[in-house]
Amino acid sequence: MNRLANMGLGLLAVLAVVMSIVALKVTSGDPSEPADAVGVEATPTTSRSASPTPTVSDEPSEEPSASSTVEPLLPEEWFASLRFGTLVRAPVQDCVPGASTLTVSTSTDGGRTFLDAAVEDLTQVSGINIVGRDEATILGADGACRTAMFATDDGGETWKQRETSPRFWSLLPGVDDQIQSPEGRVDVPCVPRSVSGIDGNVARLWCEDGQLMGTATGGNSWIVLGRVPEGFAMVFPTLASGYVLGKTDECTGTTVWTTEDAGADWEQVHCSTIDGPWGLAAEGRQVVITGGAVADASPDAGRTWTTR
Repeated sequence: MNRLANMGLGLLAVLAVVMSIVALKVTSGDPSEPADAVGVEATPTTSRSASPTPTVSDEPSEEPSASSTVEPLLPEEWFASLRFGTLVRAPVQDCVPGASTLTVSTSTDGGRTFLDAAVEDLTQVSGINIVGRDEATILGADGACRTAMFATDDGGETWKQRETSPRFWSLLPGVDDQIQSPEGRVDVPCVPRSVSGIDGNVARLWCEDGQLMGTATGGNSWIVLGRVPEGFAMVFPTLASGYVLGKTDECTGTTVWTTEDAGADWEQVHCSTIDGPWGLAAEGRQVVITGGAVADASPDAGRTWTTR
């Protein structure tokens, strides 16, 4: 009898454990069932797959691709040269690899009208040499910013790159301790800003610090001649006479200074009102300021001027 009682008590204990497990399972919910099946509000979960898909913008990237070309800026100044009655001008700008080619303008009537031509692979001009009414050579830089020469023999209608060495006075693109002479590269005693050749041995050099220097030995030696007024273009058509183009507060356009003693003394002779960009060129006593649409010209070394 006691044995049966003990067995009954054991069965009751086992049954109590089983009932406790069932009650716990019902209270906590089965993990295999949805949360709302047991009355618990579902909370959203975050996973990598739940993040929004990136959208592709229609706006161009701020960083240009390596193959994109750089459009040249509008020029603020012209690089200009006058000889044999022909005037050639080109925008003043530094070389930018991959930049669009420059447009060179040629006038055979002293700046009244211009013929424009895009010069393939020309990205910077450092010197212009006019050798005839229809012939001119440009020294500058190509699309890779390497020194290169371009020439025309049809009055600027077409230009072609040439492989021959330059034979005229010129700055050199990207070089600040040498210039080009008719005999080759020569050292200079300052950072060059402009050079004006008078003949094969004689030239005038305008330095970045304002000094005006001269050579009569083809660039083998240089002497200080004076200082140049603040400006952005200089030309010496003769040994003694020279011109500088710049800006002053009293002129809405540009100002011309001239010297008759090789740069020792300067005199302001003209206040131009033509619109820019501006460039300066001279031949003998004829001086031309080439502007954006018209030109100011003087036939008498800058004493009188007319607008063309």
